[in-house]
Amino acid sequence: MTIGKKIRFRRELLGYSQQELADKAHIGRSYISEIENGKYQPTAPVIVGLAKALKCTADYLIEDSEKEAV
Repeated sequence: MTIGKKIRFRRELLGYSQQELADKAHIGRSYISEIENGKYQPTAPVIVGLAKALKCTADYLIEDSEKEAV
């Protein structure tokens, strides 16, 4: 699952609109949309802010869950 899909999943699980998440993470709503749609990859500070707002770890957001264990 991509970082954008994980962000959307957590946002919807918590019942947040894109605007509510943007407000909590202190970033623009359009940037949330662009991340969720795979247009942009968030920077490390943005990932940390999103993780706090989404009540999860930054590792959860950036972990590649489709990668096979070696």
